[in-house]
Amino acid sequence: MSTDNDVNVLKPYLEKIIKSIKTAIDQLKSKQQAGSSTTTTETPATSDDLLLLNSTLNTQVNTFSVDESENELLEKLTSEIQTTLANGLPHLSKICAEYLEDFLHSYNFDSHTRKFTSPLTMNSLHPFCREIEALHASLDAFPAAFNGDITKVKNFIKTFPMYKNRPGLWNTTLLYSAARNNKLELVQYLVDEAKCSVNAQNQRDLSYALDEEDPSMPPPRATAASTALHAACFNGHLDIVKFLVDHNADYYIRNQLLETPIMNALQSAQVKAYFDSLLTSSYSPEAAPENLRHEKTILDDDERPKQDCKWEYKPLHDDSWYEFKDFESPQFHEKLLPTAKFQSQFHLKVRQGLWSISLIEFNRSANKALTDHEAKGNIAWIRCRGSSILNFDCYCVWQIMLIKYTPPNQQEKIDSEPSLEFQHLPNTFNSQFKVTMKTWYYCDAKTNSLLDQAMNYRRKLVQLNIPFIATTEKVTFNLQEFSFANSSKNTIGYLRWLPKLISNTEQNKTKLVYLTNDERSTTNLDPMPLTTKRLEEVNKSKSGGTADIDMVAKNNEDENDRDDDAIRENETRTNDDDYGEMDENNVVSEF
Repeated sequence: MSTDNDVNVLKPYLEKIIKSIKTAIDQLKSKQQAGSSTTTTETPATSDDLLLLNSTLNTQVNTFSVDESENELLEKLTSEIQTTLANGLPHLSKICAEYLEDFLHSYNFDSHTRKFTSPLTMNSLHPFCREIEALHASLDAFPAAFNGDITKVKNFIKTFPMYKNRPGLWNTTLLYSAARNNKLELVQYLVDEAKCSVNAQNQRDLSYALDEEDPSMPPPRATAASTALHAACFNGHLDIVKFLVDHNADYYIRNQLLETPIMNALQSAQVKAYFDSLLTSSYSPEAAPENLRHEKTILDDDERPKQDCKWEYKPLHDDSWYEFKDFESPQFHEKLLPTAKFQSQFHLKVRQGLWSISLIEFNRSANKALTDHEAKGNIAWIRCRGSSILNFDCYCVWQIMLIKYTPPNQQEKIDSEPSLEFQHLPNTFNSQFKVTMKTWYYCDAKTNSLLDQAMNYRRKLVQLNIPFIATTEKVTFNLQEFSFANSSKNTIGYLRWLPKLISNTEQNKTKLVYLTNDERSTTNLDPMPLTTKRLEEVNKSKSGGTADIDMVAKNNEDENDRDDDAIRENETRTNDDDYGEMDENNVVSEF
């Protein structure tokens, strides 16, 4: 970062402007005080207070009058600042001069003529002075960020908090500057304590942005619209990359060169290896090229659907999953494609006979068992390992199954016999709840949303709490293997998704009617998977806007609430029947 010349040139000019503004404020204050003393016997509010009041309220009406001499003073001040800028701007670097001119634009400064189109006003003096003081202080603070000087940066943010995420005179943020020069301690302070936005972007190259379609335009600066993660990835600062990603830095955000941080990571073998371990490359040999991971999230991939998944089955009493044969998997896949008419059930012909497949509950059963061995394997769960959005352009609901579990309370009973009925993890405390092994549980709305987000960002591993099962420590979900386990390996299980269903009856074709988990098998509601296309169409027809995955998360939450209401209603009736009146300690409390 070349700053020495800009600092040496700009400092004295900014100091001169600050001095001129403060002198003008003092003169206006004296004039107003003199005027007030001749019209009232009460202790007057100072003009300084009134200037602050007007600038704070951002009103266009002064709470005091402005006479001709005061107007002349404001015009003189504006002229002085204009002269100072005319002397200083030609000696600044292009990037610094453009930044300063862009800042002055809000105060009616024309960058082409380098003149104010109208004088400064009473209301603008205090905020203008404050902004110039911040610019003056930033001349030391931003180089300090680059050099890792925490004390200087901390004092700057304390005094001028509006600059903690704002690009400075050299168009970069404080966090970017620290990350670029591998100042991990300062990066940690800025994110953890100063609460800087981990995805704050540098200043865009405005001259390029206005003429993006002009092929004769030179490319924008490499730093334009980059984030701290771009800088850390490009320069191979692995520890900073890990810290930023752990704090939700977006590795698919694009700078003005249309580069993602992952694309910048290709410069460093270490950082590339980290992203290789972080992200899922593919689920099947037929998957799209690996470089898709570098370019966009799954939802941003405009070439969906793509086949990148594995279809598996698990017999009811077996702990292992088995992959369907090559000629079987395509039959599952084609039934869920958005171009196909959704069938809640279909038949799969195999050498042993005819299997009945449910795409509502994702299970497999035989119409007729020929041997005792086949009878034992009559029912099997199925799952698709891969993204429902990428493969089928449909949203999903997530389920978990425990195959090993040690409850915190050793006296707690566990049902070991699998249940064919899907279970719910309660959102609120329920003293009657006990875990059933080898049984599918619907994830709560928050877990569902976090898993959706992790899949969208192609994450291989994500750590989450499971309410009422793993509350004291997070478990690691492996979205490559569709399994989960805690660190001590005493809680182990499987993961799968089911298509999120809506009603497609004639009266519901132009709106979204989400089916609750208990309504999934209700055939008269004509269930069908919710696709991104259907969500976009309905949302656009309602508001003219675009669809958002948060809409699905919200409806997941509403759906869970409706399911939980039914569960609580049933629990209340059960408790009332058993105990007559509910004790205060048995009241369902908020989790």
